[in-house]
Amino acid sequence: MFPRKTSRILVGDPVDLSAFQGRPLDRATLVEATDIIMVAITELLATLRGEEPPKERWDPAAHNQSKHGRFQATEGTAGTDGTDGPK
Repeated sequence: MFPRKTSRILVGDPVDLSAFQGRPLDRATLVEATDIIMVAITELLATLRGEEPPKERWDPAAHNQSKHGRFQATEGTAGTDGTDGPK
């Protein structure tokens, strides 16, 4: 049998999106709401890990990665062997 893995779960307060009530469901609104949610997730993850988050959020497009689906190994991506990926 495989050894059991420890999982830690942290649940935060609900994210207040009331500022978006009544606004059109367009790209700008979705980007703003997503940013607020991502900030809340980043804060929870920093608490869970006990470390400061990076100053800048990871942008897959800046590293020639797909935003969705299976990530292809590209320069600057994390490798599955604990390295920084292919060079």
